[in-house]
Amino acid sequence: MNKLHEMIKRRKDQGFTLIELMIVIAVIGILAIVLVPKVGTIKTQSKGTGVETNMRVVQGFVESKINTWVNQKTTATTAAGIIDAAFTGESNQLTNPYTSLAVDADSGVDADPVNVPLYILTTTTGNDITSGNSGVGKTTGTVVISIEGGESTTEPITEINIYAHDDKGALLKTVKVTP
Repeated sequence: MNKLHEMIKRRKDQGFTLIELMIVIAVIGILAIVLVPKVGTIKTQSKGTGVETNMRVVQGFVESKINTWVNQKTTATTAAGIIDAAFTGESNQLTNPYTSLAVDADSGVDADPVNVPLYILTTTTGNDITSGNSGVGKTTGTVVISIEGGESTTEPITEINIYAHDDKGALLKTVKVTP
């Protein structure tokens, strides 16, 4: 009888009971239910932060150049070309955090940036891209620049507006750079 008692006692010490295993599985299930939705939110927030980072990089470049452009009477078109060139080429490209595409900056007069990370508007006439109302998807993760003034060498650039757009193409943040 003593031997049987020892065997039962030893067997109990060697493993987990069914109830203990069920409790562990329940705790893991509860953690999964709570944490999985937060992971998606964190990913979206980090992509939004990536767009803001792109905007700050462009802002730093523009702030370092705007006074020179005003003093040299640089036109808006020339300034747009300088910004475009600064973010063109494999080592200078910005990456759109929503599409993971690293492509050269683009510029034009129309409001169709096709999800590029940086788009420079050469005219703001008739464009609503800067307000974030250009339609879902067109400006997903795009930083849009509009240059005010500088229509000719006699009219200086008055301000440069930088707009960051979120995953739905809506306006995320705006920065105004003035000389």
